[in-house]
Amino acid sequence: MHNVKKYALLTTLLASAVIAASVVPGIAAFADNAEDTFYPVAVPKELTFENLTGYAIEGQNSIFADGETIIILQGDTITYSPETSPIGAVDVYEGVFYKQLEISGESVSYAYSDGAWVEETGDAHDYSPRDYTDLGDGYTYIPIVYTTDKRYSYRTSEDGLTIADLESGTDSSTDLAGFTLLTYYDSAVYAVKDNVIYTFEGEEYTEMVFEYFQDEDETSTILVGTSMEKIAATEWSSLQKVTLKASTDEVPVYMTEISLNEFKTDSSTGKTYFIPGITFEVTNRSVLKAGDDVLLLCAVGNAYIVSSGTQAYIMAQTGGETADIEVVEMTDTATAVEVFGAYYVPFISNKTESFEIQVPSAENNEITYPIVGMISEDTYPFLAHDFYVIQKSASAEEYAFVPTGCLTLYTYTPENPGTTSDPDESYENLIEKVVLTILLVMIILAIIGYLVFVATGHKYRNAKDGSNPTDKNDEGGDQKGL
Repeated sequence: MHNVKKYALLTTLLASAVIAASVVPGIAAFADNAEDTFYPVAVPKELTFENLTGYAIEGQNSIFADGETIIILQGDTITYSPETSPIGAVDVYEGVFYKQLEISGESVSYAYSDGAWVEETGDAHDYSPRDYTDLGDGYTYIPIVYTTDKRYSYRTSEDGLTIADLESGTDSSTDLAGFTLLTYYDSAVYAVKDNVIYTFEGEEYTEMVFEYFQDEDETSTILVGTSMEKIAATEWSSLQKVTLKASTDEVPVYMTEISLNEFKTDSSTGKTYFIPGITFEVTNRSVLKAGDDVLLLCAVGNAYIVSSGTQAYIMAQTGGETADIEVVEMTDTATAVEVFGAYYVPFISNKTESFEIQVPSAENNEITYPIVGMISEDTYPFLAHDFYVIQKSASAEEYAFVPTGCLTLYTYTPENPGTTSDPDESYENLIEKVVLTILLVMIILAIIGYLVFVATGHKYRNAKDGSNPTDKNDEGGDQKGL
């Protein structure tokens, strides 16, 4: 995670826990309950550099070349990659990290995939600048950057960084000594001075802070606890969403990706844990931003388990405000068009599946499902699909969510495989239709031919007599003229 540095002391881990406990009564008690879900309220550690020679920033993904080490930062998850060969370049593009090493006089490019560096074959990644100009010798030029009311250009040279105010003329410029490694990512200007990265807004610049969790085990040992039981007990008419708060020093807001398709179990203790992904702080530049809405799957322990699209997350309850979701009530009956899962909540995963819907068959063509409600992605963009709320059967008080594309409101009657038509009869019927069609066409053509003959017959007779009606009319005209 990275943000603009605030010149105040960071809250300690102990202080954060005390504040969180005061905001939500009972959180401290959950920390002592080893059998239920607890999301750690932690303060991250600031990343510092000793010999920064290259970097790239794309949203919450960053990569740095620091001396002989490459550092990858995904949200608040950090990965160190010591290198034995000189580092030529680093980059991140569309979520993929790249590094270029100088090996035996040649540049070799690698892509970071599934936690490991893989050498690129074929066309290697292009490390040349995408949004600025390389002037050589480590110097770069950004020709134009728009701010709220002005335009600026940036250029580095042996004298440092020059910022030109393009609205005030070429003579209006600011020279800043000591700045190098000028870059431009996601409409933001960055430069480095004394191994610190700064971001620029016109002529003003602010130090960037890159943070990561001090203890990586904090989010890798979050118990599943009773969360799945709570999801299974969700009432379809009582769904809620969570509006994310902005992270502050007093109440930091973090979210961790989790899988609801599989869990991991400690063989020695038998305890089940979530499998975590990236952890990130909720800011105005994070994947999910302050003010965004997410679907509340359940509240458990001190945590909310939420989802947005196809991804589930876990977060502390201090990080969001809940509100009700409206499910539009319906009264209809549907038939499944494919075998698919029906889910306790409008989120598709192995662990949230309640039962499977079945397609009618010749043996049982009366499989239908009462529909009692619908919730739409247009109304709630954090959903991955539109969902119907169905009843498992007319006699069972068991409800679940199914994507609307898996159901049809039309009654489906499958063909009875025991009934077949007579192929000979079908063939004769086909011949009869073809003969009748040919006869009809012949009659129409004969009528058209007759009409054409009648319409043009007098011309044929006049031509046969050697007379020309037009010539006669012309002669008559001449006589009248005389």
